[in-house]
Amino acid sequence: MEDYIKSAFHKEKAYGTLKYASWQPTVVRYADDFVILHRDLDELKRAKELAIQWLSRMGLSLNPQKTRIGHTLNKIEGQEPGFDFLGFNIRQYPLGKRNRRWVVVGNYQRLAGHKTIITPTKDAIARHKQKLSDIIDKLKTAPQEKLIGALNPVIRGWANYYATVNSNETFRAIDNWLFIKLLRWASRRHPMKSKHWITAKYWAIESKGIWEFTDGTKSLLQHRHTKLRMHVNVKDSRSPYDGDWKYWSARRGKYPGIKSRLAATLKQQNGRCCHCKLYFRPEDIIEIHHLDGNRKNNTRSNLQALHGHCHDFIHKNKVRV
Repeated sequence: MEDYIKSAFHKEKAYGTLKYASWQPTVVRYADDFVILHRDLDELKRAKELAIQWLSRMGLSLNPQKTRIGHTLNKIEGQEPGFDFLGFNIRQYPLGKRNRRWVVVGNYQRLAGHKTIITPTKDAIARHKQKLSDIIDKLKTAPQEKLIGALNPVIRGWANYYATVNSNETFRAIDNWLFIKLLRWASRRHPMKSKHWITAKYWAIESKGIWEFTDGTKSLLQHRHTKLRMHVNVKDSRSPYDGDWKYWSARRGKYPGIKSRLAATLKQQNGRCCHCKLYFRPEDIIEIHHLDGNRKNNTRSNLQALHGHCHDFIHKNKVRV
């Protein structure tokens, strides 16, 4: 479908103040959901008709309730800017004169007047809160340890899913909401006790002043403790089945037929040699270097992936990496 839609458009075309602008739409698909992006509204409508034609050949059609045309920066027909896709809200926000920055478009630079921000959708946040609330209500009389054990997997999974986008404010807001919810849960168990006594029993204050819901042995995970890591797109048309084990080991930390310690070390080093700092290429020889010289010590902190010639240079000159 992506090739069919793109084939109907020119690769480049003059548009507004841009001498040459990319004119082919961008199609992003996951399962039965997809998004088509284009800079021109009329061309976007044409891309929609092409998608309808292609789907009709397979006996499929677009869902009118889920299909809409919108703008990521401005309102169209009263609709709010941005769109929701796979639980993410993608929207652009205008930048002030002091916040604008130069971006590279093709072979030239231009001043960007907006910034793209991706956040969890309101529906996704509401569903997550409802799930946490249902667990707390279900375990009203359960021990604190059991409640923590039931909440932690839900918090960990949801936070990891949204750790690749701008979720800091969302994580803090949910943690604040969850604190109030748990305080009510604890107050219900001790109606004759003061709030000070209840918080001292069920919470502990961390070194950074953050309240931790704990029973002394097990602690409740907090969304804000999840480290954000921006998603890195897959290069070009690479596939896990193309045989480039160095690239996929560095990206995923594993690859069929490759030793787990080598793949994990490549991921830890982001696909770079620790000595020369250059990226590993498919034809390069990669060897494992033991920092303490003990080949039996295969702990993660003691291993480094190096080019074969870099490894020889280190041992020959006794260089410390």
